[in-house]
Amino acid sequence: MKIITTVGTSLVTNLLYKDSDIKDLFDILKQQDYSKRKEFQNEYDKLLSLLKQQNFDEKTSAEMKSIINIQKSDNFNFLDIELIATDTLLSPICSEAIKFILENNMENIKVNFNEKNIIKDLQVSNFKRYKKGLINLINRLNDFTYDGQYTKDLLLNITGGFKGVIPYMTLYGQINNIPLFYIFEFTNSLIEIPQLPITLNETIFDKYWQEFYKISQDMVEKDKLSKQFIQDAQNLIEVEDGYVYINALGKILWDNYQKNHFFFYTTDETYQEIKKQKNILSILSSKFKDIVESKTETKGSHKVYDDGNNPNRIFYFKENSDFYIYKTFQNHSIYEKYINQNSINKEDFINRSKLFKI
Repeated sequence: MKIITTVGTSLVTNLLYKDSDIKDLFDILKQQDYSKRKEFQNEYDKLLSLLKQQNFDEKTSAEMKSIINIQKSDNFNFLDIELIATDTLLSPICSEAIKFILENNMENIKVNFNEKNIIKDLQVSNFKRYKKGLINLINRLNDFTYDGQYTKDLLLNITGGFKGVIPYMTLYGQINNIPLFYIFEFTNSLIEIPQLPITLNETIFDKYWQEFYKISQDMVEKDKLSKQFIQDAQNLIEVEDGYVYINALGKILWDNYQKNHFFFYTTDETYQEIKKQKNILSILSSKFKDIVESKTETKGSHKVYDDGNNPNRIFYFKENSDFYIYKTFQNHSIYEKYINQNSINKEDFINRSKLFKI
């Protein structure tokens, strides 16, 4: 069972009135960003060393209390834990200490913590950064849920961490059908938040899919978007300094919408050809984006998706994270003739392309 566990500072705050050395180090490091680690490396190492010496029991931290109780459940024997920290100094310190204590005291457990799990801008001292941090948190969660490896054997443990992420973690779990677990501070009862019968109204995404796609990739100048879109989508976007980008709520819902659609750039001419090719349409609508890397071959100057023991081939390239499809084939002899006689001018093709959805 893969468990995503958000980490706060309870491991250190539980000790503030018991250990003066820990309190002094806490006072120095609190409210400091992780970017200042080198500046405070000595204090970081000292506090980490003191925390690693703490007892292994349910009173030590909210995170350990919840993990211990999760493992006691009959359904969970082996735990593969990802510790998710905020963009501070104290949360990563607590994460490193929790990893050390758990791995040295529990059997059938693996604990993962690395810099990818320190979520940039996720902190509470600056609201503008906090909103960007929520987007980064969702992106990190997507690393575990959208590769198909852990989705069926994944749960979210939202006992630890600061309270500002709980609503978004809860919505993320509900939308993606991932169990959520929580333990109240003064009880030992493991609570599974029940899955709600949510039905999403995707009308706004059907209407404005081009706009949502663009703002989910990067900020877009407000003047390049319609006033009607900005008005209709106001709860799903942020407008700052003349630019528009998707907010955390919008991203959770938009990512769910994207799972059932494939977005790509091509010319009108190529798109009309694709519409006539039932096999190519089926590939693009069902599996292309998920397996393209593993089934791509280099043919001369071309990157070609090779569908296997059949004549279906898709010529494409990527610019940043965008797919550009410039030629597709269902006839092997015509495909081979094209390879030998043609090349692609990427810049020209990009200039002539439009965004399409399947």
